[in-house]
Amino acid sequence: MTNTEHYDVDRLIHFLEFEVESRQAAASRPGWTLWAIVAAISYLAWSFLALMDNNLKPDWISVYYIFYLFSLCFDLFLILIILIPNPNKNVLRYNKRLEPFNVQIGPFLFFVLIRQIALLYTTYYFSTHVSNFNTIVKISCFVFISLSVFQILLSQLMYHLNVPTPNTPNVKFLSKIIGYLFYLFGLLSGSISVFGLINIIYRKILLPSILDLRMGLIIFGISMLFLLIFMSKPKSILIMQLDNIRKNIVIGRMSLLEAREQTDIIIFGFKLNHVLQNIIKDIVALLNEMHMNFVDLNSELKIIEKYISDEKAEHNDEERTSMKAILRSIAGRVKYLKDSQNKLMKLKKKLHIKMAFYTGMNKDLNEDAIAIVDDLKRKENELSTEITRFSDRFDNIYKMIDEGDPDLHESAQQSLAL
Repeated sequence: MTNTEHYDVDRLIHFLEFEVESRQAAASRPGWTLWAIVAAISYLAWSFLALMDNNLKPDWISVYYIFYLFSLCFDLFLILIILIPNPNKNVLRYNKRLEPFNVQIGPFLFFVLIRQIALLYTTYYFSTHVSNFNTIVKISCFVFISLSVFQILLSQLMYHLNVPTPNTPNVKFLSKIIGYLFYLFGLLSGSISVFGLINIIYRKILLPSILDLRMGLIIFGISMLFLLIFMSKPKSILIMQLDNIRKNIVIGRMSLLEAREQTDIIIFGFKLNHVLQNIIKDIVALLNEMHMNFVDLNSELKIIEKYISDEKAEHNDEERTSMKAILRSIAGRVKYLKDSQNKLMKLKKKLHIKMAFYTGMNKDLNEDAIAIVDDLKRKENELSTEITRFSDRFDNIYKMIDEGDPDLHESAQQSLAL
């Protein structure tokens, strides 16, 4: 290893140590840690029990109504945050990278899904147990909660399929319009729901007492803390990955280039070619196999050309049998190449669908997608040249085959038909 390489390795090791220490310090900062959330839940639960331990009896429909109202208010607030533009969002993030789903989000999404299903049932319950529960309010509540359920199910699907998402989404115009319409529809249905529920209290159709209000708010607070508990763990997996790279460099189990590539992916996210590398490898491997088959085909054509150009008037049976075997081999290879071409078309279609999906989420990835397509097209053009060259040579050989040798002519005709 040269002095320059030693210097580069030392720099990378120091960078990894700094990155690990910085992330460990960020994870240990004061905030909503797991223990703080558990303590807050315990305090609220104790307060809830203390409220029950008195002579006053709560109206449980009113208690749950308060929880229901504040839950919808919270969901409506989240939509407002999404729709309000934030100029400082993702300023320092890379716009051509994709990030895997956070491993902690699976349990979080599951809990949110259970919560939303409970809210759907609550809508049905109040529509049958609360008098004058307006039909418009009922429908808007169902629509508002159903939209969030749809979004959660979609996120769950992407999480389980391990689909990376852009760290700076920049969707295409049509997708952006559809997204805004989705959230505006949610904002409209959510606003009608919240104001309709408040109106029921204002008109004294349902009149919660102070005790009902306090107990409903405590239940709402506990539900919010349970949402936080799934997102409170520090990103220890990332820290472990960076530390493992540092250890592997020190003991010589990883090259400097490999270490840099893995560090880049861990910190900044995947490039488009990283996400699509499996299907790209399949296409390249198939193209290489087809190329090797054409190499073998050209070798076999040379033998046939030599056989035809032989000035001997007659060929013995052994030579004709060998030529028939070669022509059968060519027929088999041509059939394999035809099947491989069909397989190649399917792989390319799959690749284009995946690229359309990712570039649809972030149009900044278009440049990377074009580079991938151009690279594969160059390899395909090389193969197309070999196909044309082989076809021309085989046509010439077919014409040169003696029509007086029907068996050999028939074998050549079968290969040509393929």
